[in-house]
Amino acid sequence: MAIGSLIASFWIILAGQVPPDSAVVAEVGPEVITVRDLLDSYEFGPAFVKRQSEPLRTHLQFMIYERLLALEGERQGADTTAFVRERARALEEDLAVAELYRRRVLSNVSVTEADVDTAMVK
Repeated sequence: MAIGSLIASFWIILAGQVPPDSAVVAEVGPEVITVRDLLDSYEFGPAFVKRQSEPLRTHLQFMIYERLLALEGERQGADTTAFVRERARALEEDLAVAELYRRRVLSNVSVTEADVDTAMVK
């Protein structure tokens, strides 16, 4: 997708005409990348991309490459190997632990600015 189309999509969303979850900025085979997908991924993406001259466009390009690689891996059956199944299970466990942490620990903890300052000094 051209960067002009990407910018136009953002303006339409900012004007409230299209929700970010439904505004498609790229299609990769049967997969779509919405504005929300792009912005969420960009926010937590690698810092080196943000130093590029067109960081959002560069990040979108990497997302497209990632989807193409995943589709090719599926086509070749890579997602059925023991190696990949183990990694997928490990990722599921990591996500479950993170969610439990958010629900059980983080929701019951209160940290003040003074606590943060003290911890940083230590």
